[in-house]
Amino acid sequence: MDKVFERMLAKAEEIRNEQRRLFKFSPSHSSPAPHASQMAEMIRYGQKQGLFSGVIHKGTASEEYLSQVAEAAAFILEFFHGEDIGPVLDLTSEEKIQIALRAEEKAKDVVSATRTFGC
Repeated sequence: MDKVFERMLAKAEEIRNEQRRLFKFSPSHSSPAPHASQMAEMIRYGQKQGLFSGVIHKGTASEEYLSQVAEAAAFILEFFHGEDIGPVLDLTSEEKIQIALRAEEKAKDVVSATRTFGC
């Protein structure tokens, strides 16, 4: 993995962990904004360096691309669904794919409920 990207991912994990702690103790003081800003910076870097390639669902995604998607999914699962994912850097490729799929499924459930209840 690209070392600069890896450091940026570690920073995103750190922010996600801090936001999760804040949310547990004081939901009004936590926000997705710091994590989103770090993710945006990481994505810009990855795109500029040509680090994102392949297709996640086919198992051909680059390590950076898969890690970026898994980090975003981990934030969604932790912040909005109360799961505890932990550091993405410690996960295998298969575990990263499973996190991405779980977040995608939860998003589909939210969209479906929104349509069903007319929200």
